[in-house]
Amino acid sequence: MATKFNDGRIAKGKLAHRVLECWGTGALKWVRRAAGGWRHSYLSLTSVFPNEKLYIILHGLTSVRNVTNAGAMNAGMVRNAPGSAYGQMRPSMTGIEKRYTAAELAAHCEQEGLNKAHLDLRLFVCSAGVPVPPPEGRNRSFAWEFREAMRRLGYGPLRVTAYLGDLVTGYNNVWTSNPALPRMPTDPDMTAERFKGVQKDNGGWQRASERHVVFP
Repeated sequence: MATKFNDGRIAKGKLAHRVLECWGTGALKWVRRAAGGWRHSYLSLTSVFPNEKLYIILHGLTSVRNVTNAGAMNAGMVRNAPGSAYGQMRPSMTGIEKRYTAAELAAHCEQEGLNKAHLDLRLFVCSAGVPVPPPEGRNRSFAWEFREAMRRLGYGPLRVTAYLGDLVTGYNNVWTSNPALPRMPTDPDMTAERFKGVQKDNGGWQRASERHVVFP
């Protein structure tokens, strides 16, 4: 997804962002983080300056499938899934995923060395800014819960941006239920125009910068 995000920037004549990966799982990840105590380059977020924008690009995981813009309960990634498959854009909570609660993702950022003075973090996660109603949630969004968890960890000045709907990371033809949008001749379920941004409830699309929420 990060590659698609950068491809879209390049297509618009913008510079690509650095892509930071948290390599290793299980015991290997534990060893890498332990080594980070004496060599900070082993931690994936120590190279991020406090005044840089930090995008976290993950799937927003919901308790139901095929529901547009359902509030994300967790964030994560489907393991070993083809990145181009539309069916993997909003996996359910029952799939085989590496997933985080808001508190777990906050702890992950701290453990990977994010500076406590960091200012600007963008959760590029489907519907992370949409509140989750009871009984699954507390009428709070994943992003709100994440910001509160970061505050408890000492990230006082941090501002968290999240998006109010499902996201497309690159400029792609996308599935839509809106009959007013022109369709691809070869695939009538997909838009003829390429979009990047946030899906609206009526099946249209909007720039991410126009459909977001900020938690200071």
